[in-house]
Amino acid sequence: MATTTTSEHIEVDGVPALLNTLAGALLSVMSFTIDEGQILRIEVLSDPERLAEVSSSSEI
Repeated sequence: MATTTTSEHIEVDGVPALLNTLAGALLSVMSFTIDEGQILRIEVLSDPERLAEVSSSSEI
């Protein structure tokens, strides 16, 4: 059986980000620091406890 994953483009603190889900559950949030068209930094939030805090707030 296949499991559905999705990625949605969002903004977090004013920077581009991806909201990633697995079977409808929040899996991770990846934010990107970009300068002159180059990705300088990628931050990944995947800790289930912190994701629960984020998903229950309006931060994303």
